[in-house]
Amino acid sequence: MFPRVLILLSLVFLISVLTLDAQTDLIARDVAAQNNRDWKDFLAIRATLDGAPENARIRAALRAENDFLSEVIAARVIAVRELPNAFVARADRYREFYAELKTYYVAMDYQLARESRAFYNGVNFRLYVLGRVQSRWEIVESSEAAIRNIVQAGWGLGTRDEQIAMQIQDERWRTGRFVNPRGRVIDQIGAADHLQPHHIRVYRVASGVIDEVDFYSYVINVLPNEWYGSWHAEALRAGAIAAKMYGWYRVYIAKYPGQGYDARDDTWDQVYKPNSAYPTTTAAVDFVNSVGIARADSAIFETQYHGGAYDASGQSSGRVSQWGTKYWADLGKDHLLMIHYYYDNSPNTNGQLAQTFAYTPNRSPLAPTHIEPANGALGISRAPTLRASAFSDPDVGDTHAQTWWEIRRARDNALMWDSGWQTATLTTTLVPIGILDDSTRYKWRARYLDSKGAWSEPAPTFAEFTTTFRALMPFVAR
Repeated sequence: MFPRVLILLSLVFLISVLTLDAQTDLIARDVAAQNNRDWKDFLAIRATLDGAPENARIRAALRAENDFLSEVIAARVIAVRELPNAFVARADRYREFYAELKTYYVAMDYQLARESRAFYNGVNFRLYVLGRVQSRWEIVESSEAAIRNIVQAGWGLGTRDEQIAMQIQDERWRTGRFVNPRGRVIDQIGAADHLQPHHIRVYRVASGVIDEVDFYSYVINVLPNEWYGSWHAEALRAGAIAAKMYGWYRVYIAKYPGQGYDARDDTWDQVYKPNSAYPTTTAAVDFVNSVGIARADSAIFETQYHGGAYDASGQSSGRVSQWGTKYWADLGKDHLLMIHYYYDNSPNTNGQLAQTFAYTPNRSPLAPTHIEPANGALGISRAPTLRASAFSDPDVGDTHAQTWWEIRRARDNALMWDSGWQTATLTTTLVPIGILDDSTRYKWRARYLDSKGAWSEPAPTFAEFTTTFRALMPFVAR
């Protein structure tokens, strides 16, 4: 009797919150599509705007490698609360396309076949942004809600599940651990206070692929595309902090949950162009490489910035003015003054002062290279031994802790074997029997993890090999 009463009360509350306005029916439809694993309807209600986090075209293109719906066993809405659009950092850009926006804070209970950084078993909290184009409403964003911001602003739900989820988020940026409500570690970036991410997953808009990029490399290849390298060093240092902390925040608070990446490589996040690092901007990144910023309560926040104007406008706006940093630098002001000028007492910090903190960057190990089978090798066993290069790390004292191995079929990129992180087979491993076929071309690569939790890039390219042809024994009648 008791469980049935709870279910009835949940249904009554669900109906009441979902009839606040017609637009929340879209959230109910989204949950139904997830429960039914209905990709057609799931995509039909998503955004047509190219830069929207829930863009239908990009979602469809990434489905093969990020089939989020296949992981959903059950999903249900626990609560919905409409929020002011001010909680959406990108609301101004969305308004350029949509006639109307509505924002909702949604508590959703998930039962999953497999947990991930952005989804765990239990009550998850999402920020739904719905946009209207003419008479059609669509889901623009379904990002992970920054719970502490919402609670401190007085818009929280006041539930125990909310408190647990807020503690889970705090755990991420303080320790680098992604945990579920029961404390099980789902993923771990490292183990240190305010740990900088080692990598960031970047969606390459032109090619439609996702690159895992060393975080330092990411920042030095973002800054020259967002700040002019000819500007004063103090302006570049302010930019370096803003760009670094934006990427840092995006790794820990998912803008694109279930899609397999943290940020786009264009102006909808930050412009990232590989091999574009410039001496003056790299020097600025190096100068602030051990400095981060957070709110007074130690929580990191989304460090927005925009073009702005060459003047003193924008104080406490929560958005660094790129041209404003040049203005202040030309007046002889330093980068920390600029950071405080734009972020102190801003919506991004929930009206708190921004504070700097020191951290020790942990550089990633070098990517391993293939030794055996070598690229182009023929006649390889169906249970081959894979061998990669010796471990090498730029940080003195870091040792080889774990290795991850991967084999894919060459013709269609299908994953054939994923070893997971292994602690016993660090530079060699034996592929289990029964995974590979005869006379088939495969490709393999490896990735290393150091003793402080930093992992390397995968080997820059896959090494391809072809398994041996095994002739069938002729049938001889007896």
